[in-house]
Amino acid sequence: MASEFFHDDEFGEVEIRYVASARKYILRCIKGKVVLTLPRKRDRELGIQFLNDSRDFCRNMLPKSKRIDSESFFDENTKWKSLTFSLKIIPYDCSKYTYNLKDGVLNFYYPQGVNVCTEKFQSIVKKLLTNVLLCEAKIFLPARLKMWAEKYGFKYNSCVIKNISSRWGSCSSKKNINLSLFLMKLPIELVDYVLLHELCHLKEMNHGPQFWDLLDSFTEGKAKNLRARLKKYSPVV
Repeated sequence: MASEFFHDDEFGEVEIRYVASARKYILRCIKGKVVLTLPRKRDRELGIQFLNDSRDFCRNMLPKSKRIDSESFFDENTKWKSLTFSLKIIPYDCSKYTYNLKDGVLNFYYPQGVNVCTEKFQSIVKKLLTNVLLCEAKIFLPARLKMWAEKYGFKYNSCVIKNISSRWGSCSSKKNINLSLFLMKLPIELVDYVLLHELCHLKEMNHGPQFWDLLDSFTEGKAKNLRARLKKYSPVV
């Protein structure tokens, strides 16, 4: 049995298995992955068309948590940018993964011939991005929060940057503010919205009318609009 892999924008890494004894195209979910079985290699294009025609079946078969957004797939064609750097993925004549951050560009080099569709490769890129984002966030976000706090007269005890994927930020009753490192992937106006949101919780701990009135006063009346825009993003790489 021979196998190959390709990237699908909805289902991620799809495995194609060529089995000479197969008499028809078969779609299965094996360990959270879509597997397409074909009799011959020359059936590849027809097999992919079969997958496209069977997407509803695959959606029911594959847990939603296993599907991925196209923007979370990384290869040499990826255009990914944070507030402070952009990512460039480069196949290179080397035996190991290396990277450098220079002039606002994170250059990630990987050995030529490596299959970028594998979970291992995607995981390596995402781990690198998370680590670099954390370093950048620790420099950028506390300074930005301090700027807004001083401008509007807020006082807080601490600001901690964390690898939080469940929320963008939080403010405790002890006036401690936690911020997700993934804020660094948002447009600056949404970053400022989150920072001001948490600062407003220093005076209004709930999300009642007084809270939104206060936040509106710092966002030119656009608090609800900014909140709606923020919902289109997720605190993950």
